Formats: sequence, structure tokens, C-alpha cells
Amino acid sequence: MWTPNRLTLAWPIKGDKQEQITELTFKPLTRASHIKALEGDDPKERVIFEKLATLSCGLSASEFTRLALPDCNSIKRIISDYVSLSTPEMYKRAGKEFNKNSPQLLVPITGDNGDIINHIDLKIPTVQVSDIMDSLPEKDRNDYITQDVTGLSQTELNRLATQDWNYTQERISDFLQQTADYFQDEILK
Repeated sequence: MWTPNRLTLAWPIKGDKQEQITELTFKPLTRASHIKALEGDDPKERVIFEKLATLSCGLSASEFTRLALPDCNSIKRIISDYVSLSTPEMYKRAGKEFNKNSPQLLVPITGDNGDIINHIDLKIPTVQVSDIMDSLPEKDRNDYITQDVTGLSQTELNRLATQDWNYTQERISDFLQQTADYFQDEILK
């Protein structure tokens, strides 16, 4: 269902190869690329945003600095949506239905076996899975529970678009925190 965002720059810039850049096309950001952008010693929002914009629309760091601030603000809005929204919101914006227990991925991924994965069947974790998760070091818990609930490997999780990753985290949070009555409508279907 992925439809790339396009942005026509109000103030075109010269590219590093002296070409005129008048429009940007935004690729989806993956969980791995998002993590990579957050790495490093400089936690400044502007630096992180520049990394994300470079990954998504292909601008070099020097091209990014030539952007007019209003164009930069437009890019920031698009990138912010990419990293903060989840798949159901993107489906809602497109006027499409979304199945929260077997979500269609916004951006299909290639599985470790070479097959295309375009949806995930989420499973509710058991008490045993929760106990194992709690026994792990803090840094490993989220990946463990996400792999269990989604059936995806670590490398497959890293290929998920940020919106798809965000949705799995929302749903896992529901599974870990909500009571059974929260899920009654789903159980009755």
C-alpha cells in the first residue's frame, strides 16, 4: 500500500553535481535506518532530522544545508509522520480498512528465506513468554517479545518500515498491559 510522498520545493536548490533539485521523493524509513540515524554522540534534533531526511529522500548533508527553511520544515513534517505514526493511521488516511490482528504491512519486506512478507499474524504472548522476557537483560526484552509476537527474525524486524514497527509496538503494549475484556470484540469475531 505504500505510496511515496513527493514534495515540490518552493525554493529549488543546486545539487552536489550542479543539477537543479526541484522535487524530492521520500522512501520509507526502516527500523534499522531509524536506529542508525539515532546513533552517535550528537543528540541534537536537527542532526538526527538531517540523517533521517538524507536516508529518506537521498539528499546529501551539503544539499540539506542549502534548503530554504520553509522547505526544510515541510520535509520535517513528512519525516516526523514517517517515524511517529503507525500503520493503521496511514491506512485511515488512505481510506482503507486495517486488520489489527493480521496487519497488512504498509511496506512489504523480503523475509530471510527470500519470500515477500506482506502481512504479519500477531499472536498473543503467554505468561511463559512474559517470564522469559523478564529474565532477559533490559536491552534484549523488546526484541525478544516482538520476535515472539510477530514470528519475525531480528533481521526481518529491522527491515520493517517505521510505521509497521510502531504498530507492532502498540499492539504488544496492548497485549502486555490490557485486561481480557479489552479484547472481547476481537474474540467474538
